[in-house]
This record gives sequence, structure tokens and C-alpha cells, in this order.
Amino acid sequence: MHRSSREQLKVKLTSDPGGF
Repeated sequence: MHRSSREQLKVKLTSDPGGF
């Protein structure tokens, strides 16, 4: 259930165009 946290962070970075 900890992997969800890491995957969500990656999705947030990929979803945010200003994150990268």
C-alpha cells in the first residue's frame, strides 16, 4: 500500500506540466 504513494507522486509530476 506504500507503492500507491510513490505512484501517485509520479502521476502528479507527470500530470503537472510545471512540475518537470
